[in-house]
Amino acid sequence: MPRSTHAASKRWRISSTKRLTRTASLRSIAVIFVMFVFFHIGLDMNGQAAEVEDRVQKIGKDAIAAKGMAREGKFLVVPIPVSNPTLGVGLTLAGIYLHPTKTAAAGSPTSTSGVGVMATSNESYLVGVFHDGYYFNDFMRLRLAGGYGELHLKYYGMGNDSPLQDNPLAFNAKSTLVTPRLLFELPVDNLYIGLDYRYIGIENFLDASDLTIDLPEFSFYTGSAGFGLVGVYDSRDSNIWPAAGSWLEVTVANYGGHFFGDYHYNKGGIKFTQYHHMTDQVVFVYRLDGQFLDGEPPFWDLAQINLRGFPFGRYIDKKSVTAQAEIRWQMFNKWIITAFSGGGRVADSLNDIDSSPTHWAGGAGVRYNIGGDHHLNVGIDVTYADDQAGVYFQIGDWLGK
Repeated sequence: MPRSTHAASKRWRISSTKRLTRTASLRSIAVIFVMFVFFHIGLDMNGQAAEVEDRVQKIGKDAIAAKGMAREGKFLVVPIPVSNPTLGVGLTLAGIYLHPTKTAAAGSPTSTSGVGVMATSNESYLVGVFHDGYYFNDFMRLRLAGGYGELHLKYYGMGNDSPLQDNPLAFNAKSTLVTPRLLFELPVDNLYIGLDYRYIGIENFLDASDLTIDLPEFSFYTGSAGFGLVGVYDSRDSNIWPAAGSWLEVTVANYGGHFFGDYHYNKGGIKFTQYHHMTDQVVFVYRLDGQFLDGEPPFWDLAQINLRGFPFGRYIDKKSVTAQAEIRWQMFNKWIITAFSGGGRVADSLNDIDSSPTHWAGGAGVRYNIGGDHHLNVGIDVTYADDQAGVYFQIGDWLGK
């Protein structure tokens, strides 16, 4: 694969004095970020009781909460149109079961199971199953997911100025995915720790005919497998459509042949989302993401910008950071209007993050509650990024994934 960004990085070297200054700046930003996250968690732990109490009182107006009844199980068949810059247009047919819960109070998580089938106009297809379970009064959390399909994607190269940005390579990926995760709650409220395994096997078909007539389409099989630790802090009032609380997830994983993979690398990630009630009808949400890799990962598992509006793999490298915010207005009983915006950066090293260009995206959307008191929402987002508009159909809370 072209590695032009590495050559470009060499041409952009600066003096050692500036590098030290920039490293110090980066470390200061990192310290401020960590202090910011834990400061807000501290505020959240101190103020969550009052906020949740207000939410429970509001939910108490509903007949279910007022009578202290449990949420009943609910099975939904949801046809979800697909329209995005990566896969084109198509349809996903999903069967989702919302498991019954013992209480309808705020903060009581809902276990979900489902199966889905997707097909799109660029001949991509996918079949998948999942289960997201909460057991023993939320002491144990189990997530299982698996799938198989063929995705027709594009490789835009690494970094911000790859020559493939305007002329990407087409590649098809026949993929197999298995991702189990098991978490247990610690003696500290809302804090969980556990293990995570991920295996992705891909048969790649690359078409470089747009670059040269002398290189025909070729294929190769690769697999990536990793095992790691996961730490989660979760004080959200719902795992399906939150309106208050915080969610912090930190992962550290090692990938290699000892886990049945072909690549040797390390991958770390951090996700932090916080939900604030501005009024009874308006919720403000913001999210911070970071992905950090070292070693020799496959191009399809590199760090990337996590924003609606960019095709999969549009900006990838070994390091990425993303920040975004969203406003949600419950206009009617089951209808919600959203507006969102954010920016992200990618770089080969942490030292280069602060000098990398910021890639912006934004948009607006609408949601409709099909899950009743489980508050499962489906809807549509219209986005704008890189001077191009896009349309995404959503189910659930995109910022809580």
